[in-house]
Amino acid sequence: MRAIKISEDLRPLSDMKARPNDVVTQARDSGRPVVLTRYGKGVAVLLSVESYEELQVSAARLRLIAALREAEKAVEEGDVYDQRAMNELFERLEEER
Repeated sequence: MRAIKISEDLRPLSDMKARPNDVVTQARDSGRPVVLTRYGKGVAVLLSVESYEELQVSAARLRLIAALREAEKAVEEGDVYDQRAMNELFERLEEER
């Protein structure tokens, strides 16, 4: 997703009623979010489907990176279990059910 251009990508909310196709076309063709405003303040953001999908992929990657960093930290701190210990833990949990 491309960075927003304040001079072009702020639109009054009334544009969604008066010219919805123009607003949607702008978001789709520019690849940038369109910020809808009411009384000069942002109230909503319109993204193209492609931009939204990119955002979802980026968020998933960030979650994966955070999980990997957490796992690396656990390994560095010695907070790990071998496979045998994990199997024993799962067996005890099953027995407690």
